[in-house]
Amino acid sequence: MILTIFVIIFVAFIFMNLLPIYSNHTAVRNAVNDGLDKSNPRAVPLFENISLLVKFDDSIQRPVE
Repeated sequence: MILTIFVIIFVAFIFMNLLPIYSNHTAVRNAVNDGLDKSNPRAVPLFENISLLVKFDDSIQRPVE
């Protein structure tokens, strides 16, 4: 009985510590994917007041050999 309660508490502790990490990862991944959408360039909110704006230069420079 005590072992079962200990296992449940341990799993709940691990879950509570990992949940924010996975939710932040999902928010960042979704924001980056939205930012890569060329049809609608804009600042994408990552978190409450932090946004991400990525602008890529389409020119390519190659060194002359």
